[in-house]
Amino acid sequence: MRPSGSDVQDGTAAGVNEANKVETLALLHMVVGYEDGSVVLYQENSLRSAKSKRTMDVVWSVKCHRNPVLGLDLSSDMRFAISIGSDNAMVKYNLFGAHQGVPEFLQVPLKTTGIAEVKVRNDNKIVALAGWDGRIRIFSARAFKPLAVLKHHRESLYCLDTADVQEAGELYVPLTGPATTVQRDDTEDNAGQDDEPRRPANVTSEDESESESESEDDSDDEDALAERRLWSKRHWIAAGGKENRISLWEIY
Repeated sequence: MRPSGSDVQDGTAAGVNEANKVETLALLHMVVGYEDGSVVLYQENSLRSAKSKRTMDVVWSVKCHRNPVLGLDLSSDMRFAISIGSDNAMVKYNLFGAHQGVPEFLQVPLKTTGIAEVKVRNDNKIVALAGWDGRIRIFSARAFKPLAVLKHHRESLYCLDTADVQEAGELYVPLTGPATTVQRDDTEDNAGQDDEPRRPANVTSEDESESESESEDDSDDEDALAERRLWSKRHWIAAGGKENRISLWEIY
């Protein structure tokens, strides 16, 4: 698949993201960042025949970076994209709000140059940047308000990712499968029945010992599952870079 005709863009593609997860998009869309600093939104050509090759048409193209685009990411609802590069600019694009071939965009200057990676969290509320200066910068996705700067690494960061945030009421599915325990209450079924001989209170049968052991194991499994659930609900950010270390952060 390639751009058609005069829509071919010169230069190396530095970042690519597909916008094909929204049901309202009948055609494949692709956002590409180039080494000349431009970002282009492509759309699959709907007029191709069944035997012809798939081609892409340019929806819009804009150049907001002075230097190469090093990374870009899309919101989970495919409404906006964010690009970063080796300059000090972070740019937010309204993917489908173009006017006469020019998209609506918001350009925000950063206090540092050289951003290697950008991630939009799946709730579309925050944006995380990994910088060459070893710092992770957190911004609000709506207005690009700076929220935090995370300092740990002494060398450049090259990669970063965020864990998915579970929405309120979202069903949790444990990674290792369900580990629930069902306990049967035989109080009503055995009411009035006393077929077994009574034993002294200080005497424990072998069956009861096994039952207590199984109960303790079940309790341990429930505690482990509860801990996994707690960890899965935390808002994690992971970053790595030149110094061969990965840092794990819990944020809001």
